[in-house]
Amino acid sequence: MIEIKEANKKQISRIRRLYKTAFPVAERKQWVKIEKQLGGCTEVLSIMEDGKFRGLIINMLNDDIVLLDYFAVDEKYRGKGIGTEVLKAFRERYKGKRMELEIEVPEENAPNNAQRLSRKGFYLRNGLKETGLAHINPDGVKLALLAFDEPITHDEYMDTMRKSYGKKMAAKFIEIK
Repeated sequence: MIEIKEANKKQISRIRRLYKTAFPVAERKQWVKIEKQLGGCTEVLSIMEDGKFRGLIINMLNDDIVLLDYFAVDEKYRGKGIGTEVLKAFRERYKGKRMELEIEVPEENAPNNAQRLSRKGFYLRNGLKETGLAHINPDGVKLALLAFDEPITHDEYMDTMRKSYGKKMAAKFIEIK
């Protein structure tokens, strides 16, 4: 059975390792910034299966908005249906909140376009919907916002970025129209 739990100190080191291997440098926040935001607008969660660590979730929180910022299943356990179960548990954990996540925009000439398309297909099959919101992050990565139910507005998204990244860094996000 899949559970999503607040990460304890023992799990944080595993989460940090998975975080560094699962996400490209251009998409990662400095870990120090994540730790500084814990208890405020950021939460770090462990994905557990029968008491064993299977992955990570890092969320940005803002009022009734939960932005699933980072989600990764340990490579050894991918392709076994855990991701689908995690998304079900995620929806249950945040019932009554607006739940969003970002994906890299698929582009034909992107070196990882097959992965981008696969990831998008996975999320769409698991109940997320395209919102029409997209932006370029400060590192130049094009990201599209997906939502489970009620999407957030661009202004709400930017408010969440300001709370998470700070005003100076959030000002570097460029909306794609």
